[in-house]
Amino acid sequence: MRSVMENDKDVVNDGKVIAESISQGLGGFTPDLMFNNMVKDFQRAKQLYGETIIREVTDFDQDYIEKNLNIPEFKSTLKQNIERNIAKLKEDGLLDREGQLTQKALKLASLILYTEELDKLTVKGMGEREERRRSRYGDKKDYKPYTSGTRYKDLALRHSVRTAARRGHNTLTPQDLSVYERRRKGKISIIYALDASGSMRGKKLATAKKAGIALAFKAIEQKNKAGLIVFSSDIETSVAPTTDFMHLLTELSQIRANRETDLQLALSKALELFPKSAETK
Repeated sequence: MRSVMENDKDVVNDGKVIAESISQGLGGFTPDLMFNNMVKDFQRAKQLYGETIIREVTDFDQDYIEKNLNIPEFKSTLKQNIERNIAKLKEDGLLDREGQLTQKALKLASLILYTEELDKLTVKGMGEREERRRSRYGDKKDYKPYTSGTRYKDLALRHSVRTAARRGHNTLTPQDLSVYERRRKGKISIIYALDASGSMRGKKLATAKKAGIALAFKAIEQKNKAGLIVFSSDIETSVAPTTDFMHLLTELSQIRANRETDLQLALSKALELFPKSAETK
């Protein structure tokens, strides 16, 4: 699917328009309304729609529109372009008859977010939890004296040689031998809380979504779990920690900016969603 999208510029551009419209909090695409908003107050229209939507729906850059908006012939062309491009979105099944986003559009927006941003974003500082129980199959973390029955592949030869040298031994003795002490990594559950209040509309929300996708992918790739809380004045969406990356991707891609922010509510919900087990949270 990714290779198909990379070779189809129109599909990619349509996906960007859909993803941007969700981040901007748009309910749908109405040609007459969009045209009137641009003609009456283009500065407000730029805030309402954003650069990507304006460019793809009108076929013009913002600067070019501003320079020519008072020319009657240009207005006519602008309106025709808006009507044609929105009609195409409907023909492609991305908008319904009323101009609302379809399920196909939401899936395309998810794929766009995934393919564009996952390779760019990396998550650092996630941390890890170590179980203090010794494990033959964990990571090498420390040394301990060799005892009968220890696996030979766990012998720490360099450490043993240095120990023998410090003791002035010309050959290794059983007392010089040391082995790796292994510890297993514990599981981690992460919940990504995303503020979807009105102040996050546009680029802020788009960036927050991309960061959430990278965080979820990294956590699940490392055999951990990731969850999601979307909040404004209320909890809009909540997903308990899971290994289902596509479910998280779908939920993240559909987030729209809403009203005020209630951080305390989000923290309380996060505590409810965390598993009761002794995983790191």
